Amino acid sequence: MMLSLMAAAWLGAGPEALLLGVREKNGLATYFVTSEGATRLGNGLAVPSKEGFAKLQLIRTRFLQEDPDEGQVRSFRDRLFTGPGKPARLQEVSCSVKEETVLTPLFVNADWISYERHSVGAFYSPCGPQGRSYPAGWAEEGLETIPLHEANLSDPIPSKGARPIGIAAVLGSSAAAALTSAGNLVLKRLPPEGPLKACKPKDLPLGCLGEPFPYSWALIRRAGRWQVRGLLNYLGDIGSGDKSVLYDVPADPAPLVGPQTLPRDWSGYRKESPGLVDLFIAPGGSFETRILPKRIEVWLDGKRSSSLEAPGAVPIMALWATDPRTADQWRSEATRILAP
Repeated sequence: MMLSLMAAAWLGAGPEALLLGVREKNGLATYFVTSEGATRLGNGLAVPSKEGFAKLQLIRTRFLQEDPDEGQVRSFRDRLFTGPGKPARLQEVSCSVKEETVLTPLFVNADWISYERHSVGAFYSPCGPQGRSYPAGWAEEGLETIPLHEANLSDPIPSKGARPIGIAAVLGSSAAAALTSAGNLVLKRLPPEGPLKACKPKDLPLGCLGEPFPYSWALIRRAGRWQVRGLLNYLGDIGSGDKSVLYDVPADPAPLVGPQTLPRDWSGYRKESPGLVDLFIAPGGSFETRILPKRIEVWLDGKRSSSLEAPGAVPIMALWATDPRTADQWRSEATRILAP
């Protein structure tokens, strides 16, 4: 039996196991955690789905582009990729002379991926506005959720990339209403004399924050729970830099992650484990997994039982197996697919 975040529940006796996916300094990694301790299975995320396990990788592609004045300029672009095989050839922007695109995965399960995208760079005519022939800077922020099977299309060029999914299609209309309401509240509370302002018809398309957009959302981890986050895009002129605003959305992510009630207040766990980054409790209560800045700890009966070094690990995937057969199968398949 395979349990996703949506269906995590205790089904009976037997050891529980956590398939934990994290962001690390140099990419993604998968850990396997039981009451006996944590084990690092390899680089990349081993994601179980109906079709079997997929290996999700975060790949930074470096390339050279021509600058009319400076010659070759080094650029890079982060992309997501699920094997087998190799990533498709990078589709470069013909007019771009410098690009730095960073993808930060935030949430992964068997069906969906959420990530933050930040791009900066410069380009020359004919892409420049109004026929300008000198270089113009650009910056773009994105908060997107896409189907797992479209991960290979996570190219930041809109015409070539995956299509983000609206929040209503995943979490329902009430979540969409909450995203709009929370975003409008952020706009309403902007200081009148502050550097940011809400867009009005006369402002468009420059120098203001746009309205809440139902496709600008993601799931993030905070204080031992998955939470919904939205993004207000800054609509600015070329070279203005990025001023987009992230905001929390009071929507229930239960359709994706299941129940999330902690037995105790988060502050109590932080007191026991100073610097605590995250916490996962087995559905049957057999053990706790605590993520700290430099290690992963397993706790039994309120006491630390074991520890494994894991510097900078930030959880983005947490899938539970609640019977021995599934746990053994997951460990075996994940180890196989992550093998170099």
